[in-house]
This record gives sequence, structure tokens and C-alpha cells, in this order.
Amino acid sequence: MDLQKAYRINMRLLADALERENIKIEYYDRSGGSRYDRVRLFHAPGNPEQRTVYLIRAEEWKKEYALLSDQGFVICGKVPFEELSEQYSGIIVQDSGQYLRVFDLLQDTFFLFEEWNRNLQMALNDSRPLDRVIRASEKIFRNPMFIHDNYFFVLAHSEQLNVGNIWEKDRRTGRPVVSGAIRNDFQLDQEYLSGLSEKKTVLFSANQRGYQILYHNLYIDGRNVGRVLVDEWRSPVQIGDYDVMEYLAGFLEETIKIKGLTQGKYDVQLDQKIRCILAGQKGEDQDVFRLLDQKGWKREDQYRCMKLIPNQAEAYLVSNTSIIDSLQVLLPDCYTLLYEESAVVIVNMTRSNQSIKEIVAGMAAFLRDSLMKMGISSEHRDFFRISGGYRQSSIALEQGQKSGSMYWYHYFEDYILLYSAELLTRELPEEFLISETLGILKRYDEANHTELFQTLKTYLRLERNLLQTSKTLFVHRSTLSYRIERIQKITGVDLDDEKERLKLLLSFELDEHAGS
Repeated sequence: MDLQKAYRINMRLLADALERENIKIEYYDRSGGSRYDRVRLFHAPGNPEQRTVYLIRAEEWKKEYALLSDQGFVICGKVPFEELSEQYSGIIVQDSGQYLRVFDLLQDTFFLFEEWNRNLQMALNDSRPLDRVIRASEKIFRNPMFIHDNYFFVLAHSEQLNVGNIWEKDRRTGRPVVSGAIRNDFQLDQEYLSGLSEKKTVLFSANQRGYQILYHNLYIDGRNVGRVLVDEWRSPVQIGDYDVMEYLAGFLEETIKIKGLTQGKYDVQLDQKIRCILAGQKGEDQDVFRLLDQKGWKREDQYRCMKLIPNQAEAYLVSNTSIIDSLQVLLPDCYTLLYEESAVVIVNMTRSNQSIKEIVAGMAAFLRDSLMKMGISSEHRDFFRISGGYRQSSIALEQGQKSGSMYWYHYFEDYILLYSAELLTRELPEEFLISETLGILKRYDEANHTELFQTLKTYLRLERNLLQTSKTLFVHRSTLSYRIERIQKITGVDLDDEKERLKLLLSFELDEHAGS
């Protein structure tokens, strides 16, 4: 966009201005988007000026005037329909007695936009250009306005928007940011999400905020860097406002680009694309490759996925968006986003100088203070396959909660057997999957008042460590050795066979699953 090119008025804006003053009009738009620089009272004969709107009395109107291409006409008074050609594009004011008042209103509208154009040009040399643009533009849109970047940091705003809980001061930067409650509402709203990729002026419904919002996403080099918004507080949004917003958005995009006024690192649509990858719905994408390059990551690096959710009882205490903000500070080298009402952290283990246990240890206080629980996937290769890691982290959370664990975090590796047992029982009941060895030991224990079943379970889970098992069972090592020998004799099981041990461990998990 050429920043030196001024905005020029179309006939729709003049019609809107008259309607705001309750002047009854008929509006005809067949001009194909003609634009004008001034308004004049019509006097015949004479050479009409180019790009000029003429106010003409109905009795002066001639049908051939509608064929003029560089002039627009506002007719004051009633004109027989047959006197209007099919090419007529303009406004008919029904009350001829409004002639001079209409001229004043039309002239005021041109003066208003001339002043706006001057202020936009002066803003380019201002130390706070966006503030000046907003101050000038709120007169055009007749409502308070603001601009935010793709992290919801407020770049400029009308003075009227200082009231209420619209924004707050960011603790890390001290900059104004849209409040966490509002951000959270919007980022879970389907109308908002569907509008993220729009490249035209859109009117957001009153369902979310109680008033309509006219907005336009701002793009620089194909990337969404924020949004300019008009809150419909004082005056209804009119049709002509859409065209003005298109121009303003283009002006802001160039201004932001030249001045380097955004703080956001990535395209606001990138979160949505990564959500699609997490859902297993999207393959390779150039914007995602660009993210990997910017972070110094490679597609084939090793990744883990962590999913965080609030404890259900305290869910109302937590703002998802504030959680994301905190995680971005805590884990600056990771990628964090909201997905399925949870916070998701993607960790590049290849590039990290910490082990996963060190990363989790560093999050302990945050998890406790935020009343959050976390599932952690195993490592996997290929960024574009993180959907599997996300599923693992979800399973770890589910299994950890089922187990009644008091830990704030759960590793998928710790629940592989339990999850495998759960999958197996979807086809057959537990009793058809459990090794006969367990049944033999249970019956023997009942008949002889022994504890061979518990002994074998503990022995295998402690990887056949005699010292640890004897301490756990509070028995002497010689007693434990006797029990193990007795188990093998009664059941015929070979505990040196790793497949046999795996089968027994899985059987114990199935037995617990049946009991639960």
C-alpha cells in the first residue's frame, strides 16, 4: 500500500452520514466503486469538475446527467422514476426542504475525511504513530478503538477503553495486555477462531461481549501480526465503515512494518496449524517449517509432549491464557499453546540442555501453585508426528488420575503396562487373559495361609532384586529365597525366562484392573 495515497470517499459513506442525521433517502449504487474528492452545488450550464459530488435540486435534474462517469449526484426532492436512467448511482433526498442542511452535512463529511487523511500522514512522523492513528480514526468510526498484536498486547487504544476490565498490566513487561479472562473466552470461542484467518473486514457478533466488534486482521508479509478493532459502544456500525476499515488496515500494516511496532514472534495462525497436527489432521506446512527454523529445531529431532490440566475442583480458579503466559516465561525454548481446554508444551529434547526429569523438577512449584497436573509423553522422532506424543500425554494423565496417584505429573512410560491391560480387556474379560500361575498361587495361599502371590508380584516389580524385595515385604532374604523356590516348584514357572516374566507382570496389572 502507498502510504501517501489518501482515502477518497464513496457514495455509501455520504448516504451513511445523512442517515445518521435521520434524513430520509433512497440510495442507488451502480457506480462500481466511484470515489470523490469534494462536494459542490450544481449550477448549469458549466463544465463539471472531476471526482466531484454535486447536490442538485430535483427540478434541475436531467436524465443524461446519470451518464457522467466522474461525477456523483445527490438529488434533493422527488424525481419521477422514468427520469432516472439505469446508470444512475447516487442519493435521492426525499425532502426538498433539506437542501442547504444536506449540503452542510455532505461538506462536513468531506472535511472530516480530509482531516483524517492529514492526521494519518502526520502519524508517520509521530513518536507514537499508532496512538495518533487511533485518536484520529475514532472520529471516523464514532466508537472507541484499539489495536492488539498476536499475543494480545495492546499497541494503541482509545481513552474510553481505560475503564472496566478490558485489559491489565502484564507482570513480565509492564505493557497493557487484553485481560486473561477475555483472552480465555475468545480463544475458546469458535466464532473468534474461525475469524483468525480472515483477510477482510468482519463484524464479530454481540454473543461474546454484549456488543458487536468490527475488526480487521493485520498481515505483514503474509503473517498475521494482530488486529484493529472498533467496539460498537456509542454508534451502530454502518455499511460504509467496512470500506474505511479496509483502507485503515492497509495503512496500519505498512506503518507497523516500517516502524517495527509488533512484539509477536510468530503467525497467530500457527497455533491453529499445530492444533491440526496434534489432532492428526495436518501434514507438512511451510509455516511450521518456518517455526522450526526460527527456533533452531529440525523436523527429525527428538520431541516430548506435555499436557497440563487443572484439578477439576479448582478449574474455575485458573485462566488458561495466564497459564500459557507463565509457561512461555518458564520454558522459553519450548512451544506452548492451548488445545482442547488444556495447555500443551512441545519440548525439543535434542536441543535441550536439560533432561526431562530436570525440566519437570523446574516446573514443580508452578504445577503446585497453579493447581495443575501434567502428563508427559515418551520421546519420539519427527515434529510432524507429535499427535502420538500428545495422545501419550493424555493417556498418562488419565491413568495417573485413575491410579489415585498424589503426584502432580505422570510419565506415560510408568503406565504402559496398565494401559496395555486396559486395551486388552476391551476384547476379552480379565479372567481370560490372566496367566494360570496367578490362580494357582491364590488358591495355594488360601489353603495354606501363605503370601506367595504378593511375594511374586513384589519380586517381579522390583526386577528380582532380593534385597529390595525382602525390605519391602519385611522378611529375611533367606525366607524370600525359599518362597521364590517354592513358587517355581508349585507353578512350574521359569522366572529366568524374560517372556514369562513379562506375561506375569501383565497378568498382575490385569488382576489389579479387574479389582478396580
